[in-house]
Amino acid sequence: MKVYDYKKYLSFTEIYQDIICDLIDNPQYKIAPRGIPVREMVNVTVVAHPKDVHIDFTKTQAPERQPVYDKYKKEELEWYLSGNTLASSAPSKFWLRLADDKGHITSNYGYMMLFDKLYSPSKPDISDVPTLYVRKILPDAEVPTRTIRMVGDRKTAFEKVINDLTKDPHSRQAVVHYNQPLYCYENNLDYPCTMHSQFFVRDGKLKMLTNMRSCDIFLGYSFDLPWNAHFMTMILDELNSKGMNLELGDLTMVFGSLHLYEKNLEIAEKIALNAE
Repeated sequence: MKVYDYKKYLSFTEIYQDIICDLIDNPQYKIAPRGIPVREMVNVTVVAHPKDVHIDFTKTQAPERQPVYDKYKKEELEWYLSGNTLASSAPSKFWLRLADDKGHITSNYGYMMLFDKLYSPSKPDISDVPTLYVRKILPDAEVPTRTIRMVGDRKTAFEKVINDLTKDPHSRQAVVHYNQPLYCYENNLDYPCTMHSQFFVRDGKLKMLTNMRSCDIFLGYSFDLPWNAHFMTMILDELNSKGMNLELGDLTMVFGSLHLYEKNLEIAEKIALNAE
C-alpha cells in the first residue's frame, strides 16, 4: 500500500507532484482498459487536511493549467450543489458523452448526498423506492431545489450523517453511499467512481474516509479532493450548529486504482517539475 500523508509534505501541490512522479516513473502496472493505455497504482491512500486541497500550478512548469483548474473546480462545485442531473447542466461537454437516453447522468455527487432521500428510519416495503428509481420512470421530473435540513421520514445522505453523529458521537455507522446497485446496470457509461464515505468524531475532530474504485490523477483527483473537503465542511458546520464544537480532522481518500492516461503523459511531466 502506498500512502501519501500531508504531514510529510509542505503543501498539497507537493503531494500531487509526488503522485504524478510515481505514476510516470514507478507505476505498478501498465494496462489498457477499453484499449486505452494507462499507468496505474492500486490500493493508494492520500491523507489531506481539508483546508489545503488546492493545487498551485504556478509552482510547476504548467502554470497555464491554473485558470482552467480554478474555473472548472468552481463550476463543478456549483453544479454539485444545484443537484441537477441533466448532463447539459454540467460544467463540461464531456458529461454529454456519458448521458443516458433521457439526457441524465449518474455522478452528480451533490444530488446523491444532498437531495436523494435514500435512507429510511425503518425497514422499507416494496413501494418505498429511492428517488432515482422514480427518475427512471419519470425522467422529466423537476430538478430539486437545494434543501439539506431534515424533512419527513426519509433522509438524504447529509441528514443521515448528522442524525447518526448527533445521536451517538462515537458512532461507526455514519456511512453514506455513492455507487449503489441501481447504477450497476450493464453499459452504464457513468458508473460512479466514488464508492462511499464514512465520518468519525474522535478527539474533538470530525474525520472523513472516502473510498474510490477508480480515479484519474489528471482530471479526477484534483477535483474529487476539493468536493470531499467541501462536503466534510458542510457536515462539520451542521454538527457545530447543534452544539458539538468540533474541529476539522483529516480527510483520507483510498483509491482502488489511481492512474494516469498515457495520452496525458506530456502535460503530467510538466506538472511534475517545479517552476524554474
